[in-house]
Amino acid sequence: HPNLLLGDYPKTTYSLLGEAFKLHIVHGDLLRLAPALHTPTSALAVRSALRERIVARCPRWLGQALELQSPFSWERNPIKGLQWSGPKATPMLAKTMLELSLSQAGSGAFPSLKPMAVNHIVTISHGTASLGEVMNAVIAYYDGLPTMMGRRPREMTIVCLDEEDYTDVHTVPHQFQFLPNDSSCTD
Repeated sequence: HPNLLLGDYPKTTYSLLGEAFKLHIVHGDLLRLAPALHTPTSALAVRSALRERIVARCPRWLGQALELQSPFSWERNPIKGLQWSGPKATPMLAKTMLELSLSQAGSGAFPSLKPMAVNHIVTISHGTASLGEVMNAVIAYYDGLPTMMGRRPREMTIVCLDEEDYTDVHTVPHQFQFLPNDSSCTD
């Protein structure tokens, strides 16, 4: 169907100085953009209801999702008391997503994520939808890594429906640099 074919989509990209990390902000509907955002090394980081809708639309995402909350009440939740958005949202959620992308992908214990090297996390607006908030969480993730740990290139794409989300450029930490006209998700 022609309206399901997506070409390039507009995005704003920031790079973490000194690290091979890019943060992409895309304004749009993740359900619609899911086929264009899929790669063999991408993982979804969304609630299970949205994940199911995305997989139904684009089956290539099957087995490529982080387990943020257990589907069963008797199992331990990877993120206890997850609050997705708002002023009382789970703090440092982007940092937790980056950590889970390493621990879950290698363990084989999470059926929603096959064993793979996750280089790209695709998620939706979270927290207060602030650039400073998500970038500080990414900085905290990298600050917590052991210096001898190999640091492969990583990316995070945040898809947001609201045009005002992640537009607060005055909150961008000095460790991040805006990349003008970056038209590639993989370079």
